[in-house]
Amino acid sequence: MAGIEDVSDDEIVSAYLNIRKARAEANSKANETDADFKRKLDMLGAELLRRMNERHNTKFGTTFGTVYREEDFKPSAENWTEVYHWVMDDAVDKALEQTGLAASIVETVKNAFKAVTPERFEILEKRLKKTTIAEYMKANATLDEETGERLLGAPPPGVRVLREYVAVVRVNNKN
Repeated sequence: MAGIEDVSDDEIVSAYLNIRKARAEANSKANETDADFKRKLDMLGAELLRRMNERHNTKFGTTFGTVYREEDFKPSAENWTEVYHWVMDDAVDKALEQTGLAASIVETVKNAFKAVTPERFEILEKRLKKTTIAEYMKANATLDEETGERLLGAPPPGVRVLREYVAVVRVNNKN
């Protein structure tokens, strides 16, 4: 029985390219299918949200599951320098908090960090972690006086968020 070592270079390269092409086509098809599912879920979610708004409620139950309104957001950096300085300030605060240094020393260190340009951050990919931004915003949450809901607070410096309500559907475990 012949092994792969007996196959010519041309045959291996041809097989490699054929498999890579088939993989790309399969991934493309899966992405199209997923996009179609997402579009349908978005359409149904929008209708559920519309119904909650029409009924002036923020949640309801059915025999199949529970639907509730939730504030969602998409963060983006409006000013990367401000984001970098916020990260550095936060790190300095936490480090100096543990040392118990005098406030004047803390301010001196913070000012020194602000003078540093964030060029070294260029090694990182410019992408915000949504969960970290959410933790910050939850720590600064406000209460909606009309509905009693806790709303996410302001984002960190340099970060902009697009906020929207979405309908979340949880399955009824009895089904």
